[in-house]
Amino acid sequence: MLMKAIYEDIGVTSSSEVNARNLGKRSITKEKLCSWLERMSSILNSNAIPLLQITVPKADRCEKLEQEKINDQLTIIKLQDEVLKKKDEEVEVMKQVMKQTVKSEITSYASAVTKSCATALAPS
Repeated sequence: MLMKAIYEDIGVTSSSEVNARNLGKRSITKEKLCSWLERMSSILNSNAIPLLQITVPKADRCEKLEQEKINDQLTIIKLQDEVLKKKDEEVEVMKQVMKQTVKSEITSYASAVTKSCATALAPS
């Protein structure tokens, strides 16, 4: 309401036009300026300042929580990287075990085939 009255009195339509030139018009008396200032001060003291006192600590808390979230995400990434490395190590171990098992089975099979052929080809 106050700003609307000020806009009308100084002949502007937006806050960007409220400046020293427009406030300094001859039609704007010192008493009117003092009245506006007094009302603005009252509005700030009763509304804006208490809101700032509430929101500034919350904004600080939000910043702290954002930093904690970033740190937690970095920890998660680090742990996921460690899990991937462990999985890679497990795969390598399994490859070696499989390779050794296949080699052992082939050797065993070859030995059995050799014995079987030797027996089959032996003179009776």
